[in-house]
Amino acid sequence: MKEFKFLDYCTEYSCEGSLERAMQVNACFGYVFGKVKNNSSVKYQIVLYMGTRYSAEQHKSNACIFTKQEVRNHLKLLKSLYPLQYSVRDYGDKDGYKRLLITLNIENTPATFHKYALTWLRYLYEFPYNVLLRDAYTLKKERTFRFESIANLFNLTLSCYCENPREIHQIPTNSIIQRLKLADVKRRIKQVNFLNNIYEKEDKKVLQIPKKIQGFSVEDIEYWNVGFGERKPIYMEIQKRRRR
Repeated sequence: MKEFKFLDYCTEYSCEGSLERAMQVNACFGYVFGKVKNNSSVKYQIVLYMGTRYSAEQHKSNACIFTKQEVRNHLKLLKSLYPLQYSVRDYGDKDGYKRLLITLNIENTPATFHKYALTWLRYLYEFPYNVLLRDAYTLKKERTFRFESIANLFNLTLSCYCENPREIHQIPTNSIIQRLKLADVKRRIKQVNFLNNIYEKEDKKVLQIPKKIQGFSVEDIEYWNVGFGERKPIYMEIQKRRRR
C-alpha cells in the first residue's frame, strides 16, 4: 500500500549529439524541451525502475509496471509517427532495485516529436500516467475499443482521473479530449511547438473514477490491480461523449 504517496519526480536520463547531458536525475525532460530544435540528432538514454518497490521505499516517481516486451511494444508505436531507433535492455540492479535502460535515437524530425516521444516514454514510469496507461491497454482488449489507438485511450483514462489539471502534467488539457487519427497527430506535431496544442478540448469533464475502491486509494497499487471493473463504466461513459 501507499506505493504512490509523497513522490518526488524522478526522470533519470542522458543525451548525446545535438544535446549533451550526462546521466543524472531531474524532475522531467525540461532541459530537452527548452533546447531541442527541428532536425536535431540526439541519442537519449533513460532509466526505468521496474515494479513499485523503488517508489514505495524511496518515494521517487519512477515505477514501471510493464514487462520488458510491453515497454518495447509501447515504444514501437512511435514509429507510426516518425522514424526512430530504440532499444530496451536490462541495466542491472541498483541497491537491489531492478532497472531497464531505454535508448532512443531521433534525428531529422520536428522538435516537437522529441518532446512527444519522451513524454510517451514518461507514461511508462511516472505516476499517475503509468497506472492510467495500463488501464488504456486493458481497455484496448475490449471489443468496443479494438480500433481505437492507445494514444486516444490514454487520453480517455487520463481525462477521468482528476478534476484539477494542476495536479498532472499531460499532453491534453484535463477535459474530454478529441480523438485523433495517427495521421492527424503527425501533422499537428509538425505544426505546433507545445504538446498541449496537439489535442483540442471538446467538453468539460464531469465524471471521474472513484477516489477509493475496496478501501484502497489511488495511491495504492491494489486500487489499480483490483479496481478496473469499477473504473471501466466511467471510461465507457466518457467515450460515448467524445466526438470522432
